[in-house]
Amino acid sequence: MWRSSADRIDEARTVEQLTHLGSALKQYVATWHALPTQVVRDNDGRPLLSWRVLLLPHVGETDLHDELHLSEPWDSEHNAAILARRPPIFGSDHLLGPDAGRTRIVAITGASTLFPDDDEVSQLELVQVLATTPLLVTLPHELAVPWTAPADWSIGTPIPKADGDSTRTPMVLEWSGKVRPLRPDDLAVPRQPAVAAPVESDPPDDNANEIE
Repeated sequence: MWRSSADRIDEARTVEQLTHLGSALKQYVATWHALPTQVVRDNDGRPLLSWRVLLLPHVGETDLHDELHLSEPWDSEHNAAILARRPPIFGSDHLLGPDAGRTRIVAITGASTLFPDDDEVSQLELVQVLATTPLLVTLPHELAVPWTAPADWSIGTPIPKADGDSTRTPMVLEWSGKVRPLRPDDLAVPRQPAVAAPVESDPPDDNANEIE
């Protein structure tokens, strides 16, 4: 399929962004001993902000992170005013003007992923994760989401082809840090979860050492 030079430049930039985000996620794990939760919630469980906000200090955006009110939703009066100041790592030349606050980079979420609902994957659990496990995926520009919003892509849901993006293949970031084109099975619900459940040992037999 013929691809324009603009498409090739856009793909190269996407690979660079995802590679940088992979490094930032590793730094986050080294600091907090877990991947960020997909959603920042308040004490009542209401969704407020995205994992992308939690990652800001690890992509050179500490001041922006500190300026956001983490106890308020992404579209509160204060936080909404910051939306257009989207960091370059979440940006795209196709998302400007009224779309300047949107990103096409989302997490793959769900119970069998590295961004499970309302939970975080610990550093200890990550030791068991396959290097090829997908973490992030890029959406067509027409499906881009507000970058501070808790909006991502659920596993088991195929990414539809948007009319204006028919020549752009979504890209995936693996836990290994590798960036590659999306494969059909990346968004299929796997037979096994990304993080295996711990093996429970049998309880000790209190009578094992008794002499009959």
